[in-house]
This record gives sequence, structure tokens and C-alpha cells, in this order.
Amino acid sequence: MAGYIVGVNHLASSTGSSFTLQSDTAIRIKRPFFVSPSGTRGHRIVIDMVPAPKRMVQRPNTNLIASLDNTGALPNRNPAKPRVEVAQFTGSQNPYIQRAFPQGRQMQRQPAPRRMAPQPVQSQQPRQQMPQQVPHQAPRQTMPQQHTGFLGLRNTYARGSLGLHMLTETSNEGGGGTFDAEFQPGFLLGGALGTQLDNGFRVEGEFLYTNANLKQISGTAANIVHNTEEVEGDMSSLAFMANVAYDFPNNSRLTPFVMGGVGMASLLLNDYRASSNVIADDMDWVFALQLGFGASFDLDDRTKIEVGYRYFETQDPEFSDANATPFESVYASHNFLVGARIDLN
Repeated sequence: MAGYIVGVNHLASSTGSSFTLQSDTAIRIKRPFFVSPSGTRGHRIVIDMVPAPKRMVQRPNTNLIASLDNTGALPNRNPAKPRVEVAQFTGSQNPYIQRAFPQGRQMQRQPAPRRMAPQPVQSQQPRQQMPQQVPHQAPRQTMPQQHTGFLGLRNTYARGSLGLHMLTETSNEGGGGTFDAEFQPGFLLGGALGTQLDNGFRVEGEFLYTNANLKQISGTAANIVHNTEEVEGDMSSLAFMANVAYDFPNNSRLTPFVMGGVGMASLLLNDYRASSNVIADDMDWVFALQLGFGASFDLDDRTKIEVGYRYFETQDPEFSDANATPFESVYASHNFLVGARIDLN
């Protein structure tokens, strides 16, 4: 609007403030929008104004005024003065301002009740009482509120995952001997609650359960030499992790991310057997960490499909074999996940 604005006036009172722009031509409001706080700047509203079409100008000497009140026009009561039109766009009924400043509720103006005209009454019939006209009440209009999610946090979400669990071969060393264990591909189940920060980072708490069956044992276990695939038992884990993820910003519905997390894991050797000989049945709590990457795809405003990869490793656990002899093991896995993330706001 450079070149069109000829005057600016600001008036403050106990009930509010008004900001008036005077122009030498007719103008119209194109698109107001709200800008969130950034750095040292607070809430801002941006109002785009463009010259109005020529058909909107009724007289060449019209002065158009844009103010912050209900839309209206001042009558031309003094022929000696130029006609003044008032183009006002922010009132209780303006949806742009209601979305821009979600700080409360406003009621629409209620029309005055209509008066019913008196009805003639015939003398032959008893007088009938006319139903009372109930004034029409405008629907209550609620401005958008700033929502909070789970536990009062902003931008919270829930995530569920399942996937393929690939447990690497473990080397076990202890007083009863040294043996290696191989595992079949297993499964993973996971769930998380998190919050999306304003800088692209996400923080979340997650639990993971994995399970993989034994495939082969070779070496000396519980003082017995084995090299067989006639095995029974499985290894499972239950982990509680604190994760941090970063979503790379872009203009598409596909958002890549990287993540990492630390926590504690319970590792369980569930009834290890080789050739019907019991090897171990024990568990241990250890420190755990994980690193991963993936991408999410927006199905709609609240739901995202997420695929990713995780490398999971723990501190070396310690178990006891069937003879109560302690031995030390290792634990690491590769996990491929698919899941859904749902906003709770």
C-alpha cells in the first residue's frame, strides 16, 4: 500500500485501542494472518491491504478509513464535507481475528425480540392466548483455544510400533565354559508418549519388548560340549528408554528424522536347552542405548505413518548357568520398525 496511505492515527482508551489508516483511494482487506512469537518479538498480526476495484468507489472524493471495530459506514450528513466511508474488519464476528487471538470466548450480538402484532378476538369464542415469541438467540461462538495434550504438555503424541528383531550372535564366557548362541529372526513391540518441541526436536519415553528363539548352540555350556541345532528356549528383553529425535524440516508430507535414546533393559534367558540338557534360565538388568533413523508420512493433520531402523545395544549382562556358575554375555540387535504416530492435542 506504499503511496496510498496518507495518514495514521492511534487512539487508546480504557476499553481498548483503535488504529486508523487514512488513504487517498479505496482499499480492501486482502488477508490478515497471525505470526507467533519469535525471538524478542511477541504476538503479531499482519494485514494485507490492496486497492479496491473501481466499482467499489462511489464518489471520487471518498475517504476510506480502516479501523478495528465492527464493519459499517458513516452517513454523509454534511454536504460541505467529503463523504467518509469506514471499512472495518475486526469485530467479534471476524473469523480471522478469532483464529489469530485464541484468548477467550465472544458472543455474537443477539437480535432484539420481535413484537407480535395484536390479533383480533371474536366475541363468539373464548379468547385464546397467543404463544409467547421467544427471541432467537444466536449460537454461541467459541474462539479457538490453545490446546494442551497429555499431562498438560503441548503438542503431545502417542506412537505404536512393531517390527523385525534381528538379535546378533552372542558369545558367552564363564566358569562353566565358553559357547556361542545363534538366534532366529524375532519380533519387536513398542510404544511411546512424547512431545514435539518448537525447534524440530521431539522428546519421548518409550518401552520396547523383543523376543527371539534359539537357533544353534556351539561350544561348552554348563560343562557340556554342544554343537547342535536341537535347541529350545528364547531370549527376550523389556526396555524403558528416554529418546530424543530430530525431524528435518521440508515442504513435503514425508519427514526424515534421526533419533537416539538411553535407558534400562531387562534381558531374560528363557529355559536355554541343547540336546535336552538345561543350560541356563536367568535374567539381568543392564544399561541400554539405541540409535536410529527413519521417516514419517503425514496421512492427515493428526496421524503419521512411521518407518525406521534401530541399533540396540546393552551393557554386558551376567547370568548363571544350570550349575549356578556365573558367566558373562553380550547383547546387540538390529531392529526394523513400522508404526503410527497420533497427535493427542
